[in-house]
Amino acid sequence: MTFFMLLISATSYGTEPMDCGIEATTPAIRKGEVKIAYACDDFPVPEIKVEREVISFYDEKSGLILRSRVSKDDPAQKDVTIKFRPKDQSEAIELEKLLYESIKEHPGFKCEADVSYGESGNKNVNSCSLTTDTEDLTNEHQAFAQMTTGQSVKKSLSDFEVVRIESQSWKVKHASFEKGLSIERWDIKNKQGQELCILEVSAKFEVPKEPKADLPERLKASADAAMAKLLVAIPGKTPHPQQGNKTGRALSFARAP
Repeated sequence: MTFFMLLISATSYGTEPMDCGIEATTPAIRKGEVKIAYACDDFPVPEIKVEREVISFYDEKSGLILRSRVSKDDPAQKDVTIKFRPKDQSEAIELEKLLYESIKEHPGFKCEADVSYGESGNKNVNSCSLTTDTEDLTNEHQAFAQMTTGQSVKKSLSDFEVVRIESQSWKVKHASFEKGLSIERWDIKNKQGQELCILEVSAKFEVPKEPKADLPERLKASADAAMAKLLVAIPGKTPHPQQGNKTGRALSFARAP
């Protein structure tokens, strides 16, 4: 039995992390990504190397999102991600402390802010996720589910209903962003054969380490500054009227009856 399996066994409890007196912790979120959606038919696709992938989403409840990715050019490049995005964003994320202490140094674990553009104000959604270079769920994913929701998930991705999306992405150097810009295009088909294209431009940002106080306020300030730079990074293009959760929008379209 692995260390993560022992932790799951030792910390199994009800449906909420705080049940039975289980101690919880709040991770400090010091980084994130600003995102703006544009119209697919009015956007200059970069003339550089494109990364082509098939992205699969799997139906799951309790605020968990399950995703796998496989490169179309090199099928050996694949990964599986489990993400926790609380439905109620008015409160900080709380994680079961014992499992968090065991998993926080995992190279595929991160907690960050996803910040979407809005004319009347940017929308900040905090989340935590764990990614592994595997083709199916692992004990680490099970530990993550227990840590965030107090519930386990099914053992294999093949046990879930799946939505597959064709993805193209580009990495573009930009003077305003140390890690450059990311451009991603999703092409989605629903059960009626209708098609939807979503194109998003994004950039990473980080909060300065000092001072340590007032982290939520400094996170918002850093996000707003990054969004202001992102808005002028693509000259002459107007953001799409529909912004926000790209994954939610894609899955709602794909699963519509």
